[in-house]
Amino acid sequence: MSGNATRASDPILKKFAEVVPPLVHSKHKGQAGRIAVLGGSLEYTGAPYFASTSALRGGADLAFVFCHESAAVPIKSYSPELIVYPMLSEGQIPDILESLEKAHAITLGPGLGRTDESVKIVKKVLKFASENKVPTVIDADGLWMVAQDPSIIDKSMRVVLTPNVVEYKRLADAVEKKTGKAPKSARELCKGIGDRVVVLEKGKEDVIVAADYEDDPLVAKQKAPLDGAAAKAISCQDSQLFSPHGAIWRNRTAEMSKIGTTSAFHTNISISSSQRDRSRAVSRANSQEAADLATRSKIFTSYPSSVFRRIAAYAASYLTRASAKAAFAELKRSVLTSDLLARVGEQFEELYPANSDDDGGAGR
Repeated sequence: MSGNATRASDPILKKFAEVVPPLVHSKHKGQAGRIAVLGGSLEYTGAPYFASTSALRGGADLAFVFCHESAAVPIKSYSPELIVYPMLSEGQIPDILESLEKAHAITLGPGLGRTDESVKIVKKVLKFASENKVPTVIDADGLWMVAQDPSIIDKSMRVVLTPNVVEYKRLADAVEKKTGKAPKSARELCKGIGDRVVVLEKGKEDVIVAADYEDDPLVAKQKAPLDGAAAKAISCQDSQLFSPHGAIWRNRTAEMSKIGTTSAFHTNISISSSQRDRSRAVSRANSQEAADLATRSKIFTSYPSSVFRRIAAYAASYLTRASAKAAFAELKRSVLTSDLLARVGEQFEELYPANSDDDGGAGR
């Protein structure tokens, strides 16, 4: 099935396509999304690289990585596309928060570490994100911190949690300790953490639910038959071989791509969700772009915000799985995370093609 046919037959992907920014010559760098990734330590430099680069491959314009100083040079050496800030110390919190003001979405946790200093930084960043209504994706060490103290997520914060099976169990235990009742479903877990939490529960099938939206869970899965090795590449949850600070990448090869594209896709939502002032400013310079912003804002505001956060998570999961499937078709059990990255762009184009228009720009 072609990408267009897949999108036409999947109402969730069709809805997401409505907020994918069109490619036109009138736009400038940064208008299609600015992603901030907080993570990266001496031991773990790959996680923030994969999360930020997959965001770029998923259509974001700019990716900023805030990492520990010891991780900055390795991450910089991986790609010239990334803007790397070697600042993740308590004394640099004011500078971090100032730099985050330009971000449309934040990814928090990949390779971050679990030091007391990291916890203090995370609390400040989450408070900033809540107060400024910045969509935030939390994974890895960030989820560990939430499990230690669920109250670090403000009840009204717009956040997506992306736990694997062990991380989910840790969060469920934390909710039980907090409420005195074990959550029987992902939705109950959401409600136990915050009023506007969305959970993307990663597994053989990814399940996406929202605390404030009573509807059947969205389930992302591969519909084509897959053998065990392909399933390993697409879903890390079937083989949990990881240390307390991270996973063996070979068994988690799709995870960072999923986190990065989730963040990138939440940027599309962020850009569409608060367009009033932006549309006014743009209208003075370019009426075509103002009309585009107004259209996507209207689409967004016709639904509860949690609906589009679920849609963004679903679209990211679908894209990651499609990229993993394409990589495995060629490389079989030798597939690596970098092989998925190389295919994110082509799979995105399959689903949301950029067609040349009359004035030389491009649209969906």
